[in-house]
Amino acid sequence: MTATPEILAWLLVGTQLLIFGTAAFALIAGADGSSHGMTRLWRGLALVIVVVTPLRFLTVAAGMASTSVGDVLPFVPQIIRETFAGRMWELRSGAAILLALAAWIPARPTRVAATIVAISGALLIFQSITSHAVDKGVFAMTMHCAHQAAAGLWLGALVSMLIGASYD
Repeated sequence: MTATPEILAWLLVGTQLLIFGTAAFALIAGADGSSHGMTRLWRGLALVIVVVTPLRFLTVAAGMASTSVGDVLPFVPQIIRETFAGRMWELRSGAAILLALAAWIPARPTRVAATIVAISGALLIFQSITSHAVDKGVFAMTMHCAHQAAAGLWLGALVSMLIGASYD
């Protein structure tokens, strides 16, 4: 077994946390999201999320079936149609596309940041619903999501301040 599923998992979680955290920090700090390269960062992160989300879904499906990604491909429509996890991944994929659109459509920076926070927040919820916390119930999923949001805010604040400091 290669490390590809784990790399994709961490890449997806990390980019979701970073885009959520930097956009939330921009809103909280009252910063102009278009300054200091934040728009470029959000666009890049959104593109990574759009690309990695379906790849991660395929590795999860293959792992659950104990087969290869190539062998699970013919079953993707059935997985999406007939399983809860498949429907959540379908919603995650749609949210990832909306996130990319929000990051690339020209609008006021505060509106872009607010939209990114909302959509990436939904991605964090979907992440929690399909995580290990689902086995422990709603409270565990809520705590998982709150933990991700807090980590995203912390990471986003650090990266935002680092980006801001490099432009001073």
